[in-house]
Amino acid sequence: EDFDDETDFWEDWEDMADDIRCSLALNNNSSDNIFFKLANVAACLEDMSLTGFLVDNPKTNSQALAIAYNATGQDDYAFVQDKLIEHPNLPVEELEFLQNMESLWDDECMENWLLEDPNINTKLLEKIATVYTSLRVRAAIAQNPNVPIELLKNLIKDDEYEIYLAAAKNPNTPIEILQQLAQHNSSDIRIAVVQNPNTTLELLGILAKDNDTSIRAAVSINPKLSQNSDVPETSQNLIEDDNCEINLQAAKNPNTPIDVLQQQDKHNSSDIRIAVAQNPNTTIESMEILAKDNDPSIRAAVLINPKLPLYLFEQLYSEISELLNYLNEEDFETLVERFSKDKPEFNTFAFHYRDRVYTSQGILPSFRRFVLLLHPQIPISILEKHKHSLQWRERYAITQNPSTPTEILQQLAEDANCVVRTAAQKKIEQQT
Repeated sequence: EDFDDETDFWEDWEDMADDIRCSLALNNNSSDNIFFKLANVAACLEDMSLTGFLVDNPKTNSQALAIAYNATGQDDYAFVQDKLIEHPNLPVEELEFLQNMESLWDDECMENWLLEDPNINTKLLEKIATVYTSLRVRAAIAQNPNVPIELLKNLIKDDEYEIYLAAAKNPNTPIEILQQLAQHNSSDIRIAVVQNPNTTLELLGILAKDNDTSIRAAVSINPKLSQNSDVPETSQNLIEDDNCEINLQAAKNPNTPIDVLQQQDKHNSSDIRIAVAQNPNTTIESMEILAKDNDPSIRAAVLINPKLPLYLFEQLYSEISELLNYLNEEDFETLVERFSKDKPEFNTFAFHYRDRVYTSQGILPSFRRFVLLLHPQIPISILEKHKHSLQWRERYAITQNPSTPTEILQQLAEDANCVVRTAAQKKIEQQT
């Protein structure tokens, strides 16, 4: 840290130990003078490792980068170029290959590169914009996340659809440009604005009133609406939309205001009523209405609501077998976790239900049924049912269940499978 680079600590930098040179090349505190000397050593010795370390260091100055690169062997150009083009101090005007880039990369290659590499040096992007006149390349520059704002503004002045669309897709396009693009007559461009992460809630609110259904639909699924509760007017507009799909997305939004959802608990669309039934913002009053809906899929959806009170669950429990036909396994297990302690008979039902589901999946060995048969709270009737299972592993699981009665163990102690038989006999011995 105390090294004075104006005084040659080493008389001959070429004789300096490789690891010391490389450490200096990677050190962010090395001065421009040190980088300059290291670059000359790398050029003289054709040391690609040292050149690579210089290019890796974001503090290496442009003069040193130019010296190191211009002395690079032909076989190693690609290795250095790939790193160099992303360097913040890229010496754009000093590198020979950048002066003839249009002869090295045609429009298609340049376009693909611009779209695939989000870290291209900003000065290089400016250079490309002055060299290439192709619309496809200029649009790709506008879409590159690293494009300087002033360059983006100049590209937009081309007044080309492709550039407008590319700018709308750029995740770093500033809001003032997005506001201009939101007024474009192309729906594709306005949809791209809706999907842009920089688009504000205020602008989404404006686009939620767009005459084009596709724009409003894009707003309805924008993640910002589900992550922010301060959008009641936008939610109201979407849920009252003439388009059913837009209504549905608004009904699914967990931040749709309570009063807006209450207006939809009697909607004529069953899909929307299902979405309202599952929405965590839905009131208990609306859940009570939906729990009496004529459509069983709506009543089943109420069961999924994370704020479902116990008394409503008990009200629906009488038809639980039918309603479970509309739920997936994850929903069912969530219900068991929430309500089995308060309603013990539901826990018993759950074991029988799982057993029925696993059995319906076939007679092939089932790890899930194996685990089920090991559960100490499983009803004895299920153990009794599977003591003659065709799968010896399931019979073995019964022998390992601490709740298995001695009578069942005695029967398994005479099992044809030696593993099951031995396990059952050992259990009986432990009991006695």
